[in-house]
Amino acid sequence: MKTIDKKQYHRIYHILNRNIHVSYKYEFDEIREAFLVEDYDNTTSRQRMIYSKFFKECDVDDLETFEKVFGVSKRKIKKIYTQIPERVFLGVAEVWDKRFRLKYLDELKNRGCREYKIPLILQKIMDKKYKKKLKGKRRKGPITIKLITLKDYDVYDKNNHFDSLQHQGMDGYETLSDEFCEAVIDRYGDRGKEEIMRMVDRGQISLKDAVLILKDEYKKFAKLVPCVWDDDDECL
Repeated sequence: MKTIDKKQYHRIYHILNRNIHVSYKYEFDEIREAFLVEDYDNTTSRQRMIYSKFFKECDVDDLETFEKVFGVSKRKIKKIYTQIPERVFLGVAEVWDKRFRLKYLDELKNRGCREYKIPLILQKIMDKKYKKKLKGKRRKGPITIKLITLKDYDVYDKNNHFDSLQHQGMDGYETLSDEFCEAVIDRYGDRGKEEIMRMVDRGQISLKDAVLILKDEYKKFAKLVPCVWDDDDECL
């Protein structure tokens, strides 16, 4: 890893590593190498999480800093952006398609994305971050969401580590099933209940799902785990 001024990329580094266990945090080289990949289909789940976090949570103002600090050209970043599934989200497309001078509305229409309905959890994140830009717009129609169950990832398997839970349901249109979440609580107890709230923050499940799963204990664990809606009454 080359010598850099950490203050320059502190914000980006913080966003990419938020709610990630210290042993799984992204380092400089891994972040840089992710954006040097040519084909999204050849990327790993960790690299895809980097893209998802960057384009959903960073601002266009972070682009210059990223290019300078990580030594990755805007052309490379743009190429990856055009391949990620998160581009169908209106909040992402309106910001980044404009920055990269892409005609997102026409392209999304050609891909059939006007028929998609943004999952509530992701729509709320976008609404809050891009409130002035969205102006109440919504997509209509259903979207196919894959439910991650114990068949996809066995929570009870002793070879599956607790910290790997954060990577489940993060690729494309996926969400964690009730069966999966209940197994997390069954195996890990209170630690698992705290993880349920972190799943909300990461967009793996919706806030409504967390309320239904945690029931009377929801408020207790919502207060223990900071979430992206700390200033909302709905969060606490």
